[in-house]
Amino acid sequence: MIPMCMGAAVQGPAGCTCDVPESRVETPTRRLAEAHAYIIRLEEKSQARLEHQRCAWRTIQRLRTRVSELERALAAREDLPS
Repeated sequence: MIPMCMGAAVQGPAGCTCDVPESRVETPTRRLAEAHAYIIRLEEKSQARLEHQRCAWRTIQRLRTRVSELERALAAREDLPS
């Protein structure tokens, strides 16, 4: 158990009345909030990259379909008598 001052016990870390610059409760709480924010930023970046990859895959699929169509059209054109 981490000992804390009476202000922190009653009001939470913000109510600490100790003379130390940062209490033992405030430091881990702040670091936890920073880590949480970092994780959220990483998740947002991951989602953005995944969406970009999905768009690229759809574009590639459309281009492959178009190439196949053009190849079939070219093959049909070559089969026609001149």
